[in-house]
Amino acid sequence: MNDKKNNGVYKTTLMFTVIGGLIVMIAIYLQLVQMNDNNRANLTYKIYQDMGSWEKAHPEAYKWIKYYDDKDSVVYLKNNFDKWDFDDYLGFYEALYNLGQKNLIDKKLTYDLFSSELQGVYESNHFELKRLTDSFRIQEKSPDIYLGVEKLYNEFNDEEKSNSGGNNLVPGKK
Repeated sequence: MNDKKNNGVYKTTLMFTVIGGLIVMIAIYLQLVQMNDNNRANLTYKIYQDMGSWEKAHPEAYKWIKYYDDKDSVVYLKNNFDKWDFDDYLGFYEALYNLGQKNLIDKKLTYDLFSSELQGVYESNHFELKRLTDSFRIQEKSPDIYLGVEKLYNEFNDEEKSNSGGNNLVPGKK
């Protein structure tokens, strides 16, 4: 009789130990998920800050980026690409794309912080940036030059379409 009682206590103790261990493991997992989410957001914001520093160091480029409707010249970026170290600027978008593919940055925050600017820069002066990157690819015989920038631009466009449900948001138009 005493063996049955001890066996029952042992089983109950073991069950509570296992349940307690599972609860601790779940709590640790949830903490790690939260920590990873924070790290992704921090890295995304760090890139945003670094891009802001680049923009401050290149005021002419910043003006072109922010006011990209300058119709005076459709080769404005091409003429100033090296002077502005514009490859460094595009490198931020390349990094965002590559880090996003590895889920190392926060994709929603990336879209919120970077989409309108990349879409504007990419489309400015009738897609001057696209023509320029295409010419680099042909010149260097390397089809992957700034491919991350282009793919990120396309992802942002797809995200924008899915956010709007593909609907035309202009009032009175169908």
